[in-house]
Amino acid sequence: MSEKPFAPPASLEAGFAACLRLLGRAAADERSPMHTAAFATRGPEGFGVRTVVFRAFHAAGRLLDCHSDIRAGKIAAVRLDPRVEWLFWHPRHQVQLRIAAEASLHSQDADAETAWRALSPATRLHYSARTMPGTEIGTVQDGIGAYTAYADLPAADPDAWFPNFCLIRCRMTSMEALWLSREGHRRARFSPDGSGTWLVP
Repeated sequence: MSEKPFAPPASLEAGFAACLRLLGRAAADERSPMHTAAFATRGPEGFGVRTVVFRAFHAAGRLLDCHSDIRAGKIAAVRLDPRVEWLFWHPRHQVQLRIAAEASLHSQDADAETAWRALSPATRLHYSARTMPGTEIGTVQDGIGAYTAYADLPAADPDAWFPNFCLIRCRMTSMEALWLSREGHRRARFSPDGSGTWLVP
């Protein structure tokens, strides 16, 4: 049974708790419309935004995880400036979350290995490309790893692609929530500790 739409929160405390619940569900449920989010960075060539899969939410530490190829442009951007922003939208609940965070990169360390082991072999296949994402190619097959289909997986060694994998772990620094409702829109800004203030919608 689908979730009932959220009612606009009556208090800042209720609003913050509702946001944390939404984030927890979004990371855990690939059917959630918030399981993918816009992820914005500022790198050598200016601002960049792309859609990422929201892999995990560690509520106690206010940590949000996504994954990337270590050779991708967003990794260079985070190295230059670790300040990032996430944007989530839930069409049924009519809730938008903007989360500012500071990102850390984990490559070939214990945290990265834990995240890597949680991925299916089919998902690990996406890290088998020979060259960095975004490289111009002459044909669709250029730059693609030797194993390009799920049928190839029994012959592959997915762990050989682990060096291409990066866990991006983002520590929330602030969160802004917007609830749209016929009863009246509501908007609030929160600190990671849950303290907040109402804003004009």
